[in-house]
Amino acid sequence: MKILVHDYPGNPLHIDLSAALAMRGHYVVHAYSRAYVGPRGKMNGGRQSNFEVVELGDASTANGKLSRRFIEERRYGGFVTSLAREQSPDVVLSSNTPLDAQYQLTRFTRRHDIPHVYWMTDLRSTAVRELSKQRFGPLGWPIAKHYARRERLIVAQSDHVVCLVPGFVPIVEEWGVNAAQISTVLPWGPLDDISVLPRDNSFAREHDLVDRFVVMYAGTLGYKHDPELIAATAQAMSGDRDVVFVVITEGAGALILEQRKKDLSLDNLVLLPFQPFESLPSVLATADVSLSVVKPFASDMCAPSKVWSALCSGRPTLLAAPQDNLAAEVINDAKAGVVVDGNVDELDCALRWLIEHEEARLAMGCQAREYAESHFDVKRIAERFDQILGDAL
Repeated sequence: MKILVHDYPGNPLHIDLSAALAMRGHYVVHAYSRAYVGPRGKMNGGRQSNFEVVELGDASTANGKLSRRFIEERRYGGFVTSLAREQSPDVVLSSNTPLDAQYQLTRFTRRHDIPHVYWMTDLRSTAVRELSKQRFGPLGWPIAKHYARRERLIVAQSDHVVCLVPGFVPIVEEWGVNAAQISTVLPWGPLDDISVLPRDNSFAREHDLVDRFVVMYAGTLGYKHDPELIAATAQAMSGDRDVVFVVITEGAGALILEQRKKDLSLDNLVLLPFQPFESLPSVLATADVSLSVVKPFASDMCAPSKVWSALCSGRPTLLAAPQDNLAAEVINDAKAGVVVDGNVDELDCALRWLIEHEEARLAMGCQAREYAESHFDVKRIAERFDQILGDAL
């Protein structure tokens, strides 16, 4: 098969899947957005003659005001449909794409009779609804209604839907997709790229973190997360000078934390931009505890990728999220960390317990890596996608 894999952010697990599909003998073109601000995988195409990586768009498609994003995301839809026209793939697998752009790609594949598998990693219309409510109040409902209808059409017109979390399945069925056209593939982390490294490493030394207890948040900090909660927890822990919060992110969440750091004089809060993917093992190894936050409204639709990376790194996770969140269930089942409700008191209490109980903390880290090694086999996952794509074709 010639497969076009489109993943707007350029996530590590998507590029690993594309490489694994190419290893199975398919010709794979992997496309992603040039302008997206966030952590990326190894975008080095050409590792195999049948594997190509394409960067789409330009700097103007970066996030900005909603009106600007509306225009630019439609422009991006033109870029990805042009690529599909140029490549003439046998099948398309698309994921993590703004709804306007995804809608254009879905329509293109329908018109040209190209099988299309939609990898549903998020309920994007739910995110739009929350953003519209925050920014415009009741006046935001027409925007929310428009994107809810658009997402339903994308799902209904796809030949197969791959759900990232089981909770998506009843929603997709309600939107008119037959159960035989729905699969669930749980998220995973880039196990082959994240080795377990010593706490004392090049990244820790570079940022003077070797002799401090590091609580690390590394990844996207957007509308589904809570930068205010991170700042408030750092403030609650500010009396312990040995504890430092290291947040590696960019975008709106980083700007909020920069302001809180200034307003609250948070000397224990270190803000850094996204690091190169090659540095990820040493970055994650610097953490004594990996921190992740999911707002309650996003619990059913969010499986934060930073949790899967932390599992690979052999570090325990402190997750602030509802207990029925997929990441929360995995952490609890694997005994790979602690899950608490999203409030300062619970986070502060759990964090102090983790600091005081080193033996339990280290055991959680070992159990995290054991879980990753037993569940994150990308070759096995590629075999599953191979079957899904073949059936769609």
